[in-house]
Parts: sequence; C-alpha cells; structure tokens
Amino acid sequence: MSTLSGTRKTSINVLLVGKTGHGKSATGNSILQRKAFVAKCSTTSVTTAVTTAVSEIGNTCLFVADTAGFADTEAENAGGKIATIQLVTDQIKQALVECPSGYDAILYVTRFDIRYTEEEMDSFQTIKKIIGNNNFRRHGILIFTRGDAFDKDEIKMSYRKWCDSQTGNLRKILNCFGRRIILMNNKTTDDIIKARQLNFLLSEIKKLQYTIQSKKYLMYNFNAVEQGRIQLMVLANKEAVETRVITKIAGLSQRLNSVRGTTSQRISSIYAIKNSISSEYQRVQSEDKNSGILGSELNKLAALIKTADDSYKQVLEEQREEARIRELQERMAIRKRLEQEREELEEARRRQVMMKQKLDRELAQREQRSLELNLKKHEDEQKWKDIEKVVTTGAAVASALLSIFTSEDSDKDTRKRKK
Repeated sequence: MSTLSGTRKTSINVLLVGKTGHGKSATGNSILQRKAFVAKCSTTSVTTAVTTAVSEIGNTCLFVADTAGFADTEAENAGGKIATIQLVTDQIKQALVECPSGYDAILYVTRFDIRYTEEEMDSFQTIKKIIGNNNFRRHGILIFTRGDAFDKDEIKMSYRKWCDSQTGNLRKILNCFGRRIILMNNKTTDDIIKARQLNFLLSEIKKLQYTIQSKKYLMYNFNAVEQGRIQLMVLANKEAVETRVITKIAGLSQRLNSVRGTTSQRISSIYAIKNSISSEYQRVQSEDKNSGILGSELNKLAALIKTADDSYKQVLEEQREEARIRELQERMAIRKRLEQEREELEEARRRQVMMKQKLDRELAQREQRSLELNLKKHEDEQKWKDIEKVVTTGAAVASALLSIFTSEDSDKDTRKRKK
C-alpha cells in the first residue's frame, strides 16, 4: 500500500490466483465494485491472458490483476499439466511486469462448498509453489467464494467456527493463511454487504502490510523461487518420463539381448544401442534440470549404459582375440611359407651344386678328352714327322741309290761304247 503523490489517496494492488471455475473473476468484480472481468461458471478458464482493471473507491485506488485458472484450462487439455503450470507461471510473471511496483496481497480464490480432494490440494500446492511457499505465507489471503450458499443456521455455527472445525486437506490450506480468511458473496446486490466485504478485505490487507513492514510481492521475489518452479515442472512430467523410460529400457534391453552376428556386426549394433541409451539419458538429464527428481530414472538408464558398455567391451575383447588369432595364423602361414621358400631355396641350391658338379665333371671330362686329343694329335704329328723323316730319308737313299745305279749304268754304257 502506498500514498499517491500529491493526494491523500492510497493505492492497493491485488493479484488473483486460483483454480478454474472458483470465482476469481467474480471476486475481482466485487473488489472493484463493478463488472470489470468476464465471470462465468465453467470448468474451462474464461481468462486465458492476464486481465487488469482499476477502480477508485473512496480514498483508495484498487489495481486488480486476474490470471488464468489452474487445472481444467484449455492449456491442460491441449498440453497437459505442464502446459497449465507454464501458463500460470507466465501469467503471474506478466502480471508482475504490468505492475512493477508489486502486489500488496495475493488472493487465493476457492469455493467453500466443495470437497477438498487430493486434486484440489494439488492445485493449491502447485500455485503456492509457482508463487513461492514463503511468498504465499507472507502475502497470501484466502478468499472463499459462494458466500451466498453459506447458511450458518443450517450449518449451526459461524463462519469462523466453521473454519476452525475443518480437518484434512482444507485444514492444511487454512493453516497456510493463519486467520487471513474471507468469505465473499459475489452474487449479492446489497451495497451494504458489498461494502462490508470490501472493507474487511482492505483491513486484512492493511494488517498484512503492517506485519511484513509494507513490503510487496515483486518480480525479485518471483525470480528468487525459480528453482521451486523448475522442480514443479519436473514433478509434473515425472510420471510421463517414468513411463517413457520404462518402455525405452525394455525395448533397448531386448535389443541388447538379441544382438547376433559377427563381432563387427555386434559391435555396430551395441554401439547404436549405446547411443540410443545415452540420448535418452541426456534427455532425462535435461528434463531433470539438476533437481534430482528424476534420479531414479537416470540411475536405471546409467545401469543400462553400464550393461551396454560391458557387452561392448566383451565383444571388443572377442574381436581383439579374433584379431590376435588371425595374426597368429597369418604369422604361422608366413612362417610356413618362408619355410617352404627356404626348403625350395635349399633344393635350388642343392640342384645348383649338383648341376655345378655335373658341369665340373663334364668340363673335366672335356678337358681330359681335349688333353687326350691334343696328346694324340701330338703323337700323330710326331708319327707323321717320323714318317716324313723316314720318307725323306728313304727318298734321299733312293735318290742316292738311283744316282749310284744311274752312275753305274752310265759307266757301263761308256765302257760299252768304248768297246
């Protein structure tokens, strides 16, 4: 609450939150004393964007921001609880943007004439978490609507005693507000009742401001509980993540157990499975947002990653063993081939030696024959020389004899002639 500059008027800023169909917009109209917001009894939120309105009542300027209802909104029908949480979060943030000076009170609007089931409690706890537990305790006021249906004669107790007598989930809700609880009749046309209700609300806001030393609910307070909203989003998505992870693990485990083929084929298959598990792990890790809420799912996926790693390492070891055996076989084959080549070389050398020996023998034989031939030739030449000598000698002798005979004949002829 603040005093407007240059006037004696005060300003009060109010933020309306609550579940769909519980009369937030009608409560806003009652506060402003005019029909500023569209109010309709419906399970689908009429307010889908932040709506603000202002009224001056006496010396008080009232600023009211109406947000979308939680739970049965079109957002939830379209995108589930997470979409609804995000919508309400975005709208409260937008309401703070539109009122940077902050809100003097946060009014949680709900009907008094319903059963406060776990669903109702969940809606309350979710909105409290979005705003911030401490912020809700410090700035919150509980507004019960349908005051027109509260018949203290039928109920046989006053409204305050009725509040004190509550148990279970409603008691837990009431305890969050202390005694800052107001019953509103948004259907009344009685101006006196309207004024009394508004004055009671303004007096409660003044008490609240006095208690918290005039501090308002600001964007700073909203941002300070961001981690709580993150946890809320994770919790809202937990069941869906659990279901998805269980299905994923079952499918990937089956694939892992049915891997067949050669080591290379198995390595490729297991590697692909490992990548799928790791992708899912990273996805869940991203969805967990460091809250630890999805720790169980992360542990299950981590265990499956370890199983896949072990299988991968085992097949890699088999591949290494196969490679080692192949290498050993190749070495043995090379050794055998080298041994065969050595034997072939030895055989070739042996044959070469034998060939050389044979050639040496043949050469020796040729040389022997050549020597013998040369000797025989020499002998033949010597014989021929001897024969030639003999012949030459014989011819000389014959010539000498012939000369002798011729000389004798000539002498005979000479003697004959002389006779």
